[in-house]
Amino acid sequence: MLKSPPTSPSQAHPPFRKPKIMSVFPSAASLADVEPMMEFCFPHGDSHHSEGFSGGDDDDLSFVVLLSGTQPAQVIQVIFDDALRRLHGTPVPPMGGWCSFRLDPQHPLLTFHRPHTSTTRHEARQFILEYTSPRLFSKVSLDHLLVLLGCLCCEVKVLLKSSDPSLLTSCVLAVRALLDPFEWVKKAGVVVTLLPPSLGEILEAPVPFLVGQVTSKQHSCHHSTRSSVPSLVQLDIDTNTLIMDDQEAEVLHELKLPRSDSLQFQLQSYASTCFGSDLSPQSLERHHVEACEHMSACIQSHLASLLDPSQHQHDAPFLHRFHSTQMYSIASSESNLNDLEDVSGGAGSDLEGESTSYEPTA
Repeated sequence: MLKSPPTSPSQAHPPFRKPKIMSVFPSAASLADVEPMMEFCFPHGDSHHSEGFSGGDDDDLSFVVLLSGTQPAQVIQVIFDDALRRLHGTPVPPMGGWCSFRLDPQHPLLTFHRPHTSTTRHEARQFILEYTSPRLFSKVSLDHLLVLLGCLCCEVKVLLKSSDPSLLTSCVLAVRALLDPFEWVKKAGVVVTLLPPSLGEILEAPVPFLVGQVTSKQHSCHHSTRSSVPSLVQLDIDTNTLIMDDQEAEVLHELKLPRSDSLQFQLQSYASTCFGSDLSPQSLERHHVEACEHMSACIQSHLASLLDPSQHQHDAPFLHRFHSTQMYSIASSESNLNDLEDVSGGAGSDLEGESTSYEPTA
């Protein structure tokens, strides 16, 4: 245990003093083992204190350091290896169940809830959306997103662009997951989250695709240009700019989702909660999570209704093009009451289910 000595508030520039060594474990460890860790924890002696401890007593400011006689980097690796090994050994709860894990007795309890879903495919889709949908909804406006989904339902080539590879990957995966119950991969076209520059000729392939392409920041800061590839719909995520080929722009009414205006009006208040914010999985607040979950569920329910044989006559232009796609053909033949009973994630209360927990042994 290394403990920082108290600093007198009357001294503007207190002298450098090394922390006092209160105890060493294991007892066989030498001062040579303690010195590097002491310098790491207190690089400036007691002259600087973290603001996180400003509200407490200086006597309570302490660090517990584990030493095994090896180098500090190896010690940290051993600690992480042990935690990962115990985490890997924790059983996965059944659907609707809970699982708890504690790194050590002093660490807050980590809780994992496996949601109720009708199938494992829906479960995988929900987990993907939990991580990726906040970034998509924060960068892409709802009107542009609905246009993209309509284009994908009609198996049009869609290209997403961004200067941020991580953001681009999240948006591609989120858009693909929102298409459920329709399967894009292996059913309709190709999905490439990050297209290498050396494989740019893939954009000229005569097949539907959903592709992400990294662009330079200068490209995103200025204007986006039309592509020479025919029948290509582009979305610049950094600027929220939708670019359509002239051929597709002329038939936009055929690519527009039925009742999309009503859906957009219904979700506008939720979309405004997320759009324009710099959201990430680490910065989410409760109202962001609820908004993303609600929008995802409503969009997927809306897309699932496209399989309903009773459609309005004024939606005929879109339905005629949609019904001619391979994606619709496969989805309609595989659909049944159990598959579409709850496309938003399955029935049942999320608070029910079995619970298992793991506590570290002494």
